[in-house]
Amino acid sequence: MSKFTDETTLLIRGIKGKINERGEITDRKTLAALSGFIMAYKTLMQTTGH
Repeated sequence: MSKFTDETTLLIRGIKGKINERGEITDRKTLAALSGFIMAYKTLMQTTGH
């Protein structure tokens, strides 16, 4: 079983205002947070054998 950390948990407040009608993330901080989350989650999955 995977153990979630602060890096593998993401809460995005006000998401409707951060994504345009084409589904693109327009907020730089949100994009950076999402990228960091994805990298941390991938690392977690690789190190736990998932």
